[in-house]
Amino acid sequence: YILEDGPTIFAAIDASRLHLSQHDDETAKKYPTLLSVEESIRLNNPEAHLRLGIWDANTFVGGINLTCSIESAEVGYWLDVRYQGRGYATIATQALVRYAREVLKYQCVWARVRRANAKSVAVLQRAGFQIVQTSLEDYILHHVLPAP
Repeated sequence: YILEDGPTIFAAIDASRLHLSQHDDETAKKYPTLLSVEESIRLNNPEAHLRLGIWDANTFVGGINLTCSIESAEVGYWLDVRYQGRGYATIATQALVRYAREVLKYQCVWARVRRANAKSVAVLQRAGFQIVQTSLEDYILHHVLPAP
């Protein structure tokens, strides 16, 4: 994200608050105002938390991020409710995983998703993730490299 995109990002979050509040997602809660979005952009450390917009030409449709640690990278994303069901999350996830593996050289790329969030589980599975662990509330999914 860049600071100039703050108003666009906030507008997408604001339009999707009810949707983003499902399944204990924190996005809507973390960004109640434009100022909170701008402050988050200013304070972000991209080496630890790479955050990117998902764009279709000049239309902002959501965000995707990669939280990096020494051993692994966690993928997360959100979409403006008005742009769901069009493949944006799957395409963005595939591209970010490719970047994490090829450029950042992560062997383990994973995601955590609420079990009740079937649409997000499907996005991750289409992007090459498999469920490796379950709890009462969550699935942990790891990206699996295709067979040679």
